Amino acid sequence: MPVKAFPTAYGFGENTTGGRGGSTVFITNTNDSGAGSARAAFTASGARHVVPKVGGLVTLETDLEVTNANFTYHGHLAPGGGLMFKKRNVEIGADNVICRHLKTFPGHEDLGQTNGLWVKGVNGCVMDHCTSGWSDDQCMDAYGSYQNVTFQWNLIAEPSDRLNLGFGSLIGRPTSYAFPQTISLHHNIWVLCKNRMPECLHYIGGGYTYTPQVRIDFRNNLSYRWNGNNRAFFGRIFYTQAAYNAFIAAAGLTAAAIEINVVGNHFIKGPTSTAENDAFTMSKNCRAYARNNIGPESASPLDGFNVKVTRHNANWAGDGANISLHGTYDPSELIQATEYVFPTIPTHDATEVFDLLTANAGATLPVKDSLWTRLMGHVINGDGTFGAKLDYPTLATGSYPSHSQPDGIPDAWKTLNGLSTGVDYTGVQAPSGYDWLEVYSHEVAGDGLVEQSSFRGSKRRSRIFVPSRGFSI
Repeated sequence: MPVKAFPTAYGFGENTTGGRGGSTVFITNTNDSGAGSARAAFTASGARHVVPKVGGLVTLETDLEVTNANFTYHGHLAPGGGLMFKKRNVEIGADNVICRHLKTFPGHEDLGQTNGLWVKGVNGCVMDHCTSGWSDDQCMDAYGSYQNVTFQWNLIAEPSDRLNLGFGSLIGRPTSYAFPQTISLHHNIWVLCKNRMPECLHYIGGGYTYTPQVRIDFRNNLSYRWNGNNRAFFGRIFYTQAAYNAFIAAAGLTAAAIEINVVGNHFIKGPTSTAENDAFTMSKNCRAYARNNIGPESASPLDGFNVKVTRHNANWAGDGANISLHGTYDPSELIQATEYVFPTIPTHDATEVFDLLTANAGATLPVKDSLWTRLMGHVINGDGTFGAKLDYPTLATGSYPSHSQPDGIPDAWKTLNGLSTGVDYTGVQAPSGYDWLEVYSHEVAGDGLVEQSSFRGSKRRSRIFVPSRGFSI
C-alpha cells in the first residue's frame, strides 16, 4: 500500500511523495535570491525537503517557481511568524510536489498582473493549509494538463480589484486529454472573491483518449460572499464545434465529459451577490452527484440541486465564426444518482463546515497571524468587502530549534524519540516509510502519527514536541 503524502492527505493527490528520500534544504533569510533564499531552495534540483529557518516577509522581484520535481515545502516548521511571499506569484510547475502552510499575498507593488499561487501542468500535487490572496486574477489555481491533485484546508481570500478581475480559483484549461484530469477540492474556504469560487473550466478542442476527461471531488468547502453573479462553476466546458461533434459521435449524447461529486458544502452569499442565487452552474455533458449542501437559499442541508445549465460552444480551432451557444436543458440530464467512487475523503456534515474551516483552514502554523485572524473574522462576523486591504502582518523572525545534523531534525526531538543526535537522518526512513524529517514535520503539523524508533531497539512512542491542535487536519 502506498505511503501517503502525509497521514492526513486525502483525495486524488494523496499518494504524492514530494521530497521523500532527498536532502534537506534550508531557507535562512528573506532575500529575493542568493544563498539561503527561498528562491535557491525552490529552484534546486533533486528530491528535497525545504525547511524555513526564519520568519518574515519575502519580497519577490520575479515569480518564484518550482521547476524541478520531488519537492516538499514544510512551511509550518518555520519559526516566529512564518514566511509570507509578496509582490509576485508562487508557481508550482513540476511533478510530485507537496506544499504545507505556504502564504502568498502579491499585493500591489508590481504593476504586472499577478496570480497568487499557481499550480500548472503537474502530475501529483498536494496543497495543504495554504493561504493566498491579494492577486489580480485568481488567488489559487490548478491550470493546464494536471492530474492527481489535491487542494485541502486552504484559505483563498480577498483578491485585488485594481484590474477589474479579482477571482478565487480557476481549475482546468488543459492542453491535452491524454489522461483524465483528476482533482480533489476539500475543506477549502473562499472569502470575498468576485467569483470563481472555484471555476472548473475546461476547453475541449482535440481528440479523446478517455471518457470522462475530468473527475472533480468537491466536498466540505465554504464559499463566502461572492461579489457578482456566480459562485462556483463545475464542469464548465468550452468546445470547438468539431470537438463537440466528435465527442457526441464517440461517446453519445448522454455521456459525461466531466464527473463531479458535490458533497457537504456551504455557500453564503453577500449583499453584493446578484439575484442569481444558485450555488453552482454546470455545462452540458457533465454529471454531478449532489448531497448534503447548504445555501445560499437554504438554512439546512439539501440533497440534489437546482442547476443553471449552459452549453458553451466556442470556436477555438478557427473552423468558423467564433460562437457561444447557450441553452437551458432538463437538469435531470446532469444528475448522477449515486456518488462517484473517488479516493476516500473523511467527510463532515455540511452543518459542521463553517466552524471547522473558520478555525482550521489556511496557513495556521507556526501562528495564526493578524491577516488570517482578520479574514476569518469577516466570515465569522458576517461582514467584509471585496478588494485587497494590503494590511501585511508583522511576522517575527524567530529561531529554529537547535539541530547538530544537516537533517533539520531538532536534537531535543531526537532525544525524546530514541534517535541519536550524532546521526544524520537525511533521507533515512522510519518504520512507517516516511523520512524521519517527515515524521517530525507531521507531529508539528498535528497529524497525530505515532512512530517507533529502531535506534537501540527503542520501543518508546513518540511524545509531543510541540502542542498539537487536537483535530488532525
